[in-house]
Amino acid sequence: MAVALWVGVVLLGFPDTAVAEDSEPAPVAMGDNTYSLTRRAGFAFIRNTTQLEKEARADAAEFCAGLGRKMKEVSMSSQKASPIFGGISQATIIFKALDPADLELAGTQAFAANAPVPAAGAGDLEKLAGLHDRKLLSDSEYEDATKRLKERLNDLDQLVELHRKGVLTDAEYEAARRRLTERAP
Repeated sequence: MAVALWVGVVLLGFPDTAVAEDSEPAPVAMGDNTYSLTRRAGFAFIRNTTQLEKEARADAAEFCAGLGRKMKEVSMSSQKASPIFGGISQATIIFKALDPADLELAGTQAFAANAPVPAAGAGDLEKLAGLHDRKLLSDSEYEDATKRLKERLNDLDQLVELHRKGVLTDAEYEAARRRLTERAP
């Protein structure tokens, strides 16, 4: 009984933040300038994956900067360690290393020097996560806001792709982009 109590005190004494392992694996090339990068917690009982996701994003951006490119997140997945079966919490990011002038980046950056800043951006996802972490947004509010923001970013990405392929003229593209970025969030 005393051992179980001591183990509980030790586990509760550790902060609920993830610390990545010292030997971090390099990004794995998946083809077409796409990479996968995984960050794992350094301690088996850490279940918070938010810090691991931040580290994975930062490491992916640093990797791309080292190549003279910009990082575009394709997807992020995380897996929490099981409190019963153990394991190690981890976060995996799939990202593209793109040329800074690549139109594929337009969904997460300003479209042109004279264009207004879009109403939604990738940085807004981090802002929402921060509000949720500080308990200023409930779980359902956070999920709803994140869903709407991701839909808008996806719409912007699709619009850029249609313009890049020549399906939309410059005027059609600008009109559609303006409608999309000016609509109520």
